[in-house]
Amino acid sequence: MLQPGAEALEPTACFDLMLAGYERAQQRVGSRVERCYRIGQLTVRFLLAGEALVQVVSPALAHLRIDSTPAADLTVHLWDSASTGEPLSPLVGLLAAEIARDPYRALSTRHEIIGISNDRVPATWDQWSGVLSVLDRKTTRAVYWIEDAAAVPYFERGAPLRTLLSWWLADIGCQSVHAAAVGYDWGGVLLAGGAGSGKSTTALACLDSDLGYAGDDYCAFSVGPSPRAFSMYNTAKLNGLADLQRQPRFLPLIENPDACGTEKLMMFLERHFPNRVVLSFPIDAVLVPRVTDDAIARLCEVGAGHALRALAPTTLMQLPGASDGAMRAIGELVRSVPCYELRLGKDLATVPRAIAELLAG
Repeated sequence: MLQPGAEALEPTACFDLMLAGYERAQQRVGSRVERCYRIGQLTVRFLLAGEALVQVVSPALAHLRIDSTPAADLTVHLWDSASTGEPLSPLVGLLAAEIARDPYRALSTRHEIIGISNDRVPATWDQWSGVLSVLDRKTTRAVYWIEDAAAVPYFERGAPLRTLLSWWLADIGCQSVHAAAVGYDWGGVLLAGGAGSGKSTTALACLDSDLGYAGDDYCAFSVGPSPRAFSMYNTAKLNGLADLQRQPRFLPLIENPDACGTEKLMMFLERHFPNRVVLSFPIDAVLVPRVTDDAIARLCEVGAGHALRALAPTTLMQLPGASDGAMRAIGELVRSVPCYELRLGKDLATVPRAIAELLAG
């Protein structure tokens, strides 16, 4: 259980303490960096205390960047203690230490901080990245903190602020999902499946065609009868040397060539294929890739339940605070568009051809 004093920390008080910590951090370094991004028709403004986190969060979002705007729909304050010299407030620091000692008792099954999160102020601490995220839904402001910007793991660099952005998107009628997305401005597909299913392989194979790339791991879609996909990150990943051997042309683009263990090889496609990244399109179908020994790629129609099982579990597991609303949104999506199994053949050149033919038809 939380230490004495931590359990008395009200949700809005937690946000206020975090925001005050950011303001002290900014005063310590004497500078503030502003970055603005657009997802769909809405804007997000990042206010960073100093330079340390700029190259951590910027590359994956570079394709969404716009000129600075004071009238953002969401404002996020970002800081780290190592570069600014500003620690967490004693109460929040006590809470973070308790979570680090026993996350399974201090966090809910949805990874929210017990006793702190509520409907207005969701708060979570990611035990794998060390990121503390707090959102005030009423004021549409958020705070993002990590101990040391230099120690941010690769998966956080590849999908920065995923939790905060997912909370905010849900509030405006969009659902973020663990899925890839490729298509044209006038229509495209979501690619659903867990690790090793072929999502990234499929999305990267489409770079050799005229299909646009909206993401290979996370994206968002609008909830409703005419769903649209929205790009969140221009990050692409390869699952180790085996994937790289199948597509060796990406070797010069890898950002982390010294990756080891379970760390995936990562690229930022805005740097290398800026004209191929598409920001949004109507969703015409959901595809579930499956690696096969077939000679060429082909599509087989499947039911909505098959697509739901490919899309929902990994989304719910990887998004802290994901609620029943996420399940309903995904269920509505797979019922509103056709669903197919994409049988990946040995000839990767036939993959974008099969998708293009589906969209054209």
